[in-house]
Amino acid sequence: GTNQHLKAALEAKSAKNPHLKVFGFVNNMDELMEVSDLVVGKAGGLTITESFCKAKPVILFQAVPGQEVRNTFIVKKYGAGFATNSAKEVINTISELSQSLKKMERLREGVRRLARPEAAKDIARWVEHEL
Repeated sequence: GTNQHLKAALEAKSAKNPHLKVFGFVNNMDELMEVSDLVVGKAGGLTITESFCKAKPVILFQAVPGQEVRNTFIVKKYGAGFATNSAKEVINTISELSQSLKKMERLREGVRRLARPEAAKDIARWVEHEL
């Protein structure tokens, strides 16, 4: 995001690891998602929808009570991602997934069951048919 203090602190930590890159606020999130294996983020509807349209499993972090908790329940139920409550859980989950192509493929299958990348077109066709 736009928290420059946090960005600087993360950049200092990531300088020790060539596999980490801190971006801060970006306008090309769709491109970053496209080249990613999975998405780590909040359990908001837009994050999940965009991730699934890109066929990316999710690691959801600290769901807010209400809609995010319900979103997390569905993601877990269909095997399309994980729910985590700490940075350590996120790291452990990523580490585990990075060592298992089979687990990643199962997550992708879960995403395919939930994803509706053509939803807007489907709705438009339905409305056109009903009129």
